[in-house]
Amino acid sequence: MSTRYQSLFWLLASLTLLAVRAAAKPAPPVDLFDWVPRLAVPKPIRPPVATKPAVVAPAPKPTAPKLSARVRQALNGACTIAWLRTRLWWRETSYNAGPGITEIIRANGGSPREEYCGDTQAGAQRSCSLPVPAGSNGSYNWFLNPKRNTLLGHAGSFDSTRQGYKIGIFNARKGRIAHITAADVVVTSRNAPARGAWCIGGNEGSGTKAGMHRTWYPKANIYAAANYNY
Repeated sequence: MSTRYQSLFWLLASLTLLAVRAAAKPAPPVDLFDWVPRLAVPKPIRPPVATKPAVVAPAPKPTAPKLSARVRQALNGACTIAWLRTRLWWRETSYNAGPGITEIIRANGGSPREEYCGDTQAGAQRSCSLPVPAGSNGSYNWFLNPKRNTLLGHAGSFDSTRQGYKIGIFNARKGRIAHITAADVVVTSRNAPARGAWCIGGNEGSGTKAGMHRTWYPKANIYAAANYNY
């Protein structure tokens, strides 16, 4: 090969080598720490967001139906009579004293062995949160308030008497009301064989039967009636 062709050959070979090197991609650099395992970086934990509890409207409280004065008084009267009925077994073991009797006198501020018809009615009233008059151990004191009296002597009407009303019995010898009891069942019908009231009271009867009793009083013997059912 002539010197001219030999030079041209080497020139082409050199250019081809340069072109091949230029087209080739450079190798990535070697990371000397590729063997170290890469630790996963945990995501930051966010604190829970406080949420307000749902506001639940309270259930409406049941309301008792509004009762008329007449109905309330009837219920109060039934309450006092129920208290008296449960004490019908009371009997005196000595004069104006005995199981229950002594306690009811003391509870009303009375004196030992006093007549306890007024004390008995005061106990029934207090058990139902109802009023008692001043001096309630005296039977006549229950009939001093004209606003409560529905019957007093010839004034008023027996037909107005209702369960629980206090009944006054007149004593001609003493010239005043000397006994008080409470109306349980009142018979006002003019067609009835007899008009009057079954009443429950203390300090009734005599001897071994003295104590609490349910007694029939005809209308003619009922001198006074007072409404303490309110």
